[in-house]
Amino acid sequence: MLVGGLLGGGLAPPRAYAADAAHTTIENTLLQGGSTNAGVTTVSAWVQKGETLRVDLHPLKGGSGAGEGETGGGSARVTAPDGTVLDEQDFAAGAAPSVSAGGTFVATETGVFEIQVSDDDVTAPVNLAWSIGVEDARGAALAGRVWSTSYAIQSGAKESYATPEERRSSFTLHAVTETGARYELGLRGYDGVASTLQATNKGNVRVGSSDPSYLSVPMPQSIEADGIGAQYVQASGRSGIDGLQTYKLFLDPPSPDLPESIAPAYRAPTIEALAFRRSSASSDAGVVTGVLGTQPGTLVVDVDTDGDGSYDGELDVHLTRIAGTTGPFSVDWDGRDAQGRAVDVADAGVSFRTSVGRTNEFHFTRVDAESSTGGVSVVRSTGGGDGSSTVHWDDSLFADSNAERYSSTAAATSGASGADSSGGIHRWEGDDSGQGRAPNENDSVHGSYGDLRAIDDWAFGSDGAVAVARLDPLAPHMTIAKSSSVDSATPLLPGVRVPYRVTLTSDGSGDYSDAVVIDYLDEGVLDDADLDADSLWTSQGAASVDPATGRLSWSAGGLAVGATAEMTFDVVVTGAGDDALVNTACLADAPFAHAESGTGTDATGCATVRHVVGDGSLLLRKTATQPSAEHGGTAGFDIVVANTGSIDATDVTVTDVPTLDHLIEPSIEDGAGGTQPAVEPVTGLDIPAGGQVSLHVSGRVADGYEAVTLPNRASITHQPEGFDPPTIENACADDASFSCAEIPVPPVEGRLSLEKTALDESVDHGGRAGFRIVVANEGARPAEGLTLTDVPELTHLSDVTISQDGGPASSDLSIEDLTLAADSSTMFTVTGRVADGVDAWIIPNRARLTDVPEGFEPTTVRHPCADDGGASCAQVVVPPVGLLPTVLASTGAAAGPLAAAAGVLLLAGGALRALRRRHSTRTS
Repeated sequence: MLVGGLLGGGLAPPRAYAADAAHTTIENTLLQGGSTNAGVTTVSAWVQKGETLRVDLHPLKGGSGAGEGETGGGSARVTAPDGTVLDEQDFAAGAAPSVSAGGTFVATETGVFEIQVSDDDVTAPVNLAWSIGVEDARGAALAGRVWSTSYAIQSGAKESYATPEERRSSFTLHAVTETGARYELGLRGYDGVASTLQATNKGNVRVGSSDPSYLSVPMPQSIEADGIGAQYVQASGRSGIDGLQTYKLFLDPPSPDLPESIAPAYRAPTIEALAFRRSSASSDAGVVTGVLGTQPGTLVVDVDTDGDGSYDGELDVHLTRIAGTTGPFSVDWDGRDAQGRAVDVADAGVSFRTSVGRTNEFHFTRVDAESSTGGVSVVRSTGGGDGSSTVHWDDSLFADSNAERYSSTAAATSGASGADSSGGIHRWEGDDSGQGRAPNENDSVHGSYGDLRAIDDWAFGSDGAVAVARLDPLAPHMTIAKSSSVDSATPLLPGVRVPYRVTLTSDGSGDYSDAVVIDYLDEGVLDDADLDADSLWTSQGAASVDPATGRLSWSAGGLAVGATAEMTFDVVVTGAGDDALVNTACLADAPFAHAESGTGTDATGCATVRHVVGDGSLLLRKTATQPSAEHGGTAGFDIVVANTGSIDATDVTVTDVPTLDHLIEPSIEDGAGGTQPAVEPVTGLDIPAGGQVSLHVSGRVADGYEAVTLPNRASITHQPEGFDPPTIENACADDASFSCAEIPVPPVEGRLSLEKTALDESVDHGGRAGFRIVVANEGARPAEGLTLTDVPELTHLSDVTISQDGGPASSDLSIEDLTLAADSSTMFTVTGRVADGVDAWIIPNRARLTDVPEGFEPTTVRHPCADDGGASCAQVVVPPVGLLPTVLASTGAAAGPLAAAAGVLLLAGGALRALRRRHSTRTS
């Protein structure tokens, strides 16, 4: 199966075979999980970008799952370097060869691919024919790219065998240690039904230990030798074993292009920084320390206890320790010679020679191998030229349980010097008798020599390194240190308690006697803090306060090598001085001087801790966010809390006090992105030094018309202990701890107008004169309770009525409780009957608006009356009846008979015209 991500989406080019093809399997073996590997074997392959990984895993033949060469059930998985599962296949017991896992994958990124084979049941392994290889972009096989740290295999990858010998495998593996050593491992005539091949620097390890046992042992599940195998583990892949290195076993010599993380270069062993340190001044007992720079190995410390310059005398001591990893090491010496007598501390010339040998121990373990007829060969290509093929083993645990085994090995041990393995050594047959008995009895009694056993063969490098350290004369030394649990970078507030600790360490090679310390509180502390004398404490000796200066004097007494003593005390900050605490303690024989650090040096003998007394102060300012507000609108205020000091302020509380008479449901920002009712305090505000927090208060202005003021005040009701009282800007007149602001709300404008006009400019005698009155509310607030009064002149007018907006007429000319909405008007019509007559008349009419609500501007009166500007006036003209006298008078002629007759006619005509006008007026 092909998967994206690190892999390309297509098949790789066809394979191009080289004359000497790279190995892709261990010949004639099936791969399984294995009990030693806890049921999972992992094979790794390093593939560069553009190269191809080919994996083929399948059962050898189908069946029930219990037959030779059949799978007992399990699974296989191919994983990319990024953890992506590229292919995964479950194998049922007895699955046919057509069921397979793997595929061909082209890497788009360089990395390590893993192929895992797992048993469903380690007693019935999955047993898969396997091939895992890497090819370049042209399809050429690349050797030295495939490895495992522990191969669980079954010999025999054929469907049938003419002889048992055909099951056997002969192959070579190539090992690389974690520090670059190289070993070539050869096996000839190897046959294992469910066996494991692994290489580590430990081999078989006794439970609870991390050192190699240097023994071959029964497998943990075996009951051989009273079940002693349960006391040992095969180290590969195990946790809890200090310094364990699991070696990579390559199918071919490691490719030279492998990265250092996979195949590091070998570097010769080194010992660095070798030293010895006494544990006390009373004896030479102590510890040898150093660093293995490049290679692990076995450390041998030779102690020249008599100081004769030789390390092989009868009094000289030899100590051994296995160092499984590079890095720091330590070896303890009890200060006694080889005969158990304490070496006198006054003896000169004692020295320590430390050597590292047996570098890169290589333990190759054959686990549950039924036969190994050609034995094993181990050839080292790094780590010195001597004994490059020497192998060691110790099978002595089997001495009392070999009697009923079907085969044996030539020698139970290799001897102290080991044996040359170049031709194959430490071998055994499946059955020495030739009777063809089954070598895989698995009963811990019978079977071949290797059945249910973990056979360990080991080798190591012949190179090494040597370093020498001398035991120096006793040299007492005291180091003084001063510290405080209060961070020096944090400014302090008045009232804060600052604990100090003075520590004396006897770090020389001899005991220190009569240690005395002076703590100079008067030189930088007491101007800004007070000593809490009750807090003074010492772990040994006694301390006192000089009443004249305030200095502390501590007589600690003697301290053995490695011992420490302490004095502790507290001061309480007042902040009355230079705003700095500089606390220096010195050894009594050192001149006073403030030090650069909290640890004294040989040059000064003083240690100093510094603190800064900070300024804790907040500023509060409340302002209005708008110059004015409107009834029914919104009003807002801003509160600014600024940290004007040098110390962060935490858990500050701001309390806003809005006046609720005219501000409805005011809210305030809570400093955390939300809002809350303004009547609730805003708590938990954190304000860094130099920073500020702004809180906005807003609410709806109550409906109304009168001028009001919206006052708002705020205060800081909680701040950190030790802070100065807040600075208040815009302080309230009645309480300077509050900041005040207010917003005026102007009144809603009230403005009325009154206008009276005549419906017609003239009306005849006996007609109806009419007037129009318009009352308008030109403001923004309603007018209620108005009274409109019409005042007609009744000398020539009767039957006067008034109507509103075309409604019914009324003779009551005073309209009370008149209401006008804002920006509205109403119209009244006043009419009356003009009296009969012949003379010209003027009929005046006036109207007045009273009971105007308080707060309204003076009413705008249009057409004001001449004698009363508060009333609006209009008039109607009634012309006279008859125009003759007027004409005669205008001619100046005497009224004779003709004239009189003409006058009669004119009067008659005038009367006729008047009748016509009156009729016309009525009909119109």
